[in-house]
Amino acid sequence: MLPSNIQDAAASITAEAVSLGRDAGKAAASWMFDGNTPEDAYRAVLRGIDDGDPAILDAHPAPGLSADGGYSGADLARDLGLDGEDQLPPGAVTAYLAAADQTFWDETERIAREHLAGTGHAVTGTEPGP
Repeated sequence: MLPSNIQDAAASITAEAVSLGRDAGKAAASWMFDGNTPEDAYRAVLRGIDDGDPAILDAHPAPGLSADGGYSGADLARDLGLDGEDQLPPGAVTAYLAAADQTFWDETERIAREHLAGTGHAVTGTEPGP
């Protein structure tokens, strides 16, 4: 078992990774729709979220960690004040990714429902498609 000060530091770093993941998920969700997005797209995304439809969920991936994606494990480590990716505590990356994914979909759903509510359209997400 690790000494408590190391466990506390790891828990603190992991909690900060969760916070960064939430921020990334929220930011990514804000880019899902724009002023030209048709109403049907909002409804389709809501149906996909409600149904767990891979066609929707896979078409709009939540933020991840990869050099190709513009934000890597090394970037996460740096943002957490660490000198390198090898210093990330076990579970920090998983915590970041889980928080980013959950927040991305929660925020995407909120944005879509608010948009549709503002237009007077039903927002259950289960209306028939076009």
